[in-house]
Amino acid sequence: MSDRDLLPLLNRIAASGTIDEAWDLATGHFAKLGFKRANYGYTRFRHLKTIGDPDDALFLTTCDAEFVRRYFQGGFFAKTPVFRWAERNSGSCTWTWVKEALEKGMLSPEEAEAVKQNAMSGVTAGMSVSFPDASSRSKGALGLIADPGLTHVEVDRIYAERRDEIMAIANMMHLTIVH
Repeated sequence: MSDRDLLPLLNRIAASGTIDEAWDLATGHFAKLGFKRANYGYTRFRHLKTIGDPDDALFLTTCDAEFVRRYFQGGFFAKTPVFRWAERNSGSCTWTWVKEALEKGMLSPEEAEAVKQNAMSGVTAGMSVSFPDASSRSKGALGLIADPGLTHVEVDRIYAERRDEIMAIANMMHLTIVH
């Protein structure tokens, strides 16, 4: 995407009148890149490095209802290594590190099991964005799940070629949602 195309999209996201509008604009673009499934979470009630009560957090997703029940309502998200990464970091990364850590036996048993369960649901490759903390109590993160058939290598290529574009859109979406 050229700057000429990116700037109007960023402006539309910034001018969104609702959370849903900002979310739809951003996830519509991510879908064109190979990430039709996206999850976003934000809390203003983080406590002791956890998100606090999940009922006080905002969760948005493009995934189906069954995924939502399993991933969010059942608290499965908190068992995943990408959640741990997002809690402890700011920035972005692909999930290649998860694959490599699993292969080397470097994940906790709970995280390894979560990776295996995700794989059975078609969640294998993707990327995460962990937004900078606006305060010690807030935290936001975005997970982009690669479309079926996209490998870690392909996601790494997309990330290498379009990282700045993805980050600009993700950051504008996040700032629009939280303000």
